[in-house]
Amino acid sequence: MRFLIRLKYIIVLIALCFFVSCEQREITKKEIDSFINKYGKEDFSVFKGFTIEIRQHTLTETIYIVRENQKDNIGTTLFFVTFNKWSNNISEISKREALHDVFVKGTLTDEALSAIIQEYTKYNFVYLKVDNENNIFINPFEIERRPFLLKLNKNSNDSIVKMYNYTFNQYKDNWYIRE
Repeated sequence: MRFLIRLKYIIVLIALCFFVSCEQREITKKEIDSFINKYGKEDFSVFKGFTIEIRQHTLTETIYIVRENQKDNIGTTLFFVTFNKWSNNISEISKREALHDVFVKGTLTDEALSAIIQEYTKYNFVYLKVDNENNIFINPFEIERRPFLLKLNKNSNDSIVKMYNYTFNQYKDNWYIRE
């Protein structure tokens, strides 16, 4: 009987830990300002036409998803790139069609993917998309969250910008925060 009571307490404790860890933290103005000050003038044009995000992150490796941006994002090939942190090299590349989740050949070469990931590891943001107009969508803060910040390539007087099914509010200059 005592064993069952202890087991219930353990299950409740594990469930509580799980729910607490799933809670999204509030990103502070100081963190945003610090990021903008550090990367505000950075040239991300090497990533133009790509979306890169961290799928999984462990002590020894990071799995990135790389996607070539298309206007409608239909028929996009997803590249799953496993980067070994100890050897500082890509250990595996798998290519899948986004709509049907089947393996495909893909349009990017392994060498091109390797070059993109090697450059990306300098930043190691959890999400980066540079569209064909050089607008930068970025989330440097939390894994499994879509873009948090938008930097427009051209200055805009708009206080609200809607792009790619996201709504962003102006933060300062040409930087916007997702609602």
